[in-house]
Amino acid sequence: MNQTAIEDPFLNDAFEVLHIRYPALHQAIVTHFHPGDIVRREAISAGPPGALSLSPGLLRLFEAVTHLKMRGLELSFARMLLRTDGYIKIGELALDDNGDELLVMPGQNGVYYHSIRHGVISLLSPDVEEFVERVLGPFIARPH
Repeated sequence: MNQTAIEDPFLNDAFEVLHIRYPALHQAIVTHFHPGDIVRREAISAGPPGALSLSPGLLRLFEAVTHLKMRGLELSFARMLLRTDGYIKIGELALDDNGDELLVMPGQNGVYYHSIRHGVISLLSPDVEEFVERVLGPFIARPH
């Protein structure tokens, strides 16, 4: 797997796709990147259709950034997990508590949020593009 992982992730053009496709998210990451944060872009393969089939929107996001770990957030192509209830865990987002999960359904566009404290799964965004613009970028940019 071709991997680009650097401590200061914006020294080269490894994240050009992220910059072009999601300029607001790119700017939030650049502005709020701290030592210890992780931003990677690796070559991915959608693989054969099956239980882990991903929506085109999610594949576009993972083509731009395959691993993003910042305070209260982790999004990872390599660490996806098929849960017993049929959801695929794609990461964690601490909107309520640490460990709250970001979920998708195989082949569907929506992004779901699992609040561990409340034991509830709810639709966070109807598609990945809206999730990036309305949730992910602002979450990274908010004061911690």
